[in-house]
Amino acid sequence: MLAGDSTLARSRRPRLQGRSRGLRTSCRFDAGQPIRQRYQSGSPLVGCNRLCAMPCFNQRACSSTSGAPEAQQSSSSSILKGLKPMALLLDTEKIVPVARRDAVHDAYLRADVPRQVSLTSQQAIDSTRIEAWMLGSTKLFCVECPGMKVVRAAPSGRLDPMIALCIQGRGTGLSIEDGRQQQLMTGDLLMVGPTSPNEFLINGATSALELPFDEVGVSVETARKASERLPASPLYPLVARYLVSLRHDVDSISSSAAAATVGVATSQLVRALIVSAALDERAASSALDDALAPRIFAYVRQHLTDRDLTPLKIAREHSISLRYLYKLCATDGVTLVDRIIEERLEGARRDLASPQHFPVSIARIAHKWGFKDPSHFSKRFRQSYGLSPREFLRYPCRHDREIL
Repeated sequence: MLAGDSTLARSRRPRLQGRSRGLRTSCRFDAGQPIRQRYQSGSPLVGCNRLCAMPCFNQRACSSTSGAPEAQQSSSSSILKGLKPMALLLDTEKIVPVARRDAVHDAYLRADVPRQVSLTSQQAIDSTRIEAWMLGSTKLFCVECPGMKVVRAAPSGRLDPMIALCIQGRGTGLSIEDGRQQQLMTGDLLMVGPTSPNEFLINGATSALELPFDEVGVSVETARKASERLPASPLYPLVARYLVSLRHDVDSISSSAAAATVGVATSQLVRALIVSAALDERAASSALDDALAPRIFAYVRQHLTDRDLTPLKIAREHSISLRYLYKLCATDGVTLVDRIIEERLEGARRDLASPQHFPVSIARIAHKWGFKDPSHFSKRFRQSYGLSPREFLRYPCRHDREIL
């Protein structure tokens, strides 16, 4: 359902009625026209102003710079690095009815997910929502729709290998691949064949995780075997729960300093899932070890507000020694304790910036995030953000605090 072949991205670009013939095919709108005027003057594309300042996911498919050489030479990866961490790509309820079908195609292209997409009912046309987040090089793409058919085909006769997993949030999904059908109910996990054409029918909410194939570090054959027998892996329930949790928390994770680290940890966990499902015994032991660190970090994120969260408790919960815990979690010179403090400070910073917490009690927020001593909290906050919590509250524009 995800990632894949650039030939399809170039060949399938649905036209929008009234588009100027003078523009090049990869551009759906006048270069000088604001994004909220692309479908109807004064009618926003989505109900979220964040998108208005965002570049496209896929500059090959949709460019707001009318043929600028620098823009044409930018790769998809460089575009992704320029993105804000969260994008509400589409909410058809906020779009004029005549433009809704084309807007869905646009959303897939801008998310660098080149697919043949069709909406199967009027309700689907009127009630489709698409979101995407980047966690380093890992992409989480989420669709809520009461009827959508998504096809990955190979007009050129070849599909580039990909790693993509789908988790059903609510409703049902149906995957059709190589003559096999697999229905997904709420909580079910599916891995798409790495080089296989496929169809996916969405009736509810489906989240898809896409990772760069080379970064996962498995062969095409191993990935193919895993996709055919994924539930056989002992890690299947763990990964399914983890992806549900990631979808729930992705807004805050993607806007934190740890986003790229979470992406790497997710990639390691997926590699362990694939190797164990494919029964590659030579790599299984190493992969399972690699999967333990993401599991520990996921546990830590879920218990950041527990004031009794200590390394000893974490080690006991995962049946390992304290020494091995420190060794496993010490990467790039950052200790486990430093990671916990960093994540807690980020949570406190978000609470201080949120209008929901007015009037703000610095001591209460510090206590919520596990800091027993307010003066210690203020010292660590200043070290991380260059301002004390009180100075942070006096920052002239609350909106700008989110990007401080």
